[in-house]
Amino acid sequence: MANEQIDPMVLRLVDRKGDVALVLRNASPPTKIRVSSRALISASPFFRAMLNGHYAEGKQLIETGRAEIELEDEDDPEAMVMVLKAIHSRHTPRFEQIPRTLMRVIIILDKFMIPREKFERQLLACVETLQPPTDSDEMTCLVCIVWMLGYPSVFAMLARAIVVAGVKLDFTGLPVPGQVAGMISQTWHQNMNLIC
Repeated sequence: MANEQIDPMVLRLVDRKGDVALVLRNASPPTKIRVSSRALISASPFFRAMLNGHYAEGKQLIETGRAEIELEDEDDPEAMVMVLKAIHSRHTPRFEQIPRTLMRVIIILDKFMIPREKFERQLLACVETLQPPTDSDEMTCLVCIVWMLGYPSVFAMLARAIVVAGVKLDFTGLPVPGQVAGMISQTWHQNMNLIC
């Protein structure tokens, strides 16, 4: 009993009878999410390819009826669960109206090649009803969300509001690839040149 190790993973059940466990070992806290392979395969070409039997996870699923998929990145467990609940449901997804969480949801959709169509209306509604944050970090996240969703008119309107408010944005340290952060920053500066 003294040598027994307790699994430090937090277990989240999106589908109680799910046959796949997504393991977010690098997340804080480390999390294991039980999901349905059918829902993953239906929603995501990434997971469809992984679970079709050509990769170790797919072979494991075929042989044992269960699979465990280690996700190496530091994916946000809350954002991941929001996306997974939406793909397991026929209902419109509901997302927290927190810019950083919304940004992480969009990153997960893109990372796992999950089409945004099911999420577009809800994401835009969240962005439209957000109160403009005064915090520079939250404002930077909001700018990134609008850019990632591809709403140039909202982006320009937001840029004007930020100039008026005098908020300084910092595009470093965002949970997006450096190349994407660079493109967002470049678009931001182009809009600033038009406004100023």
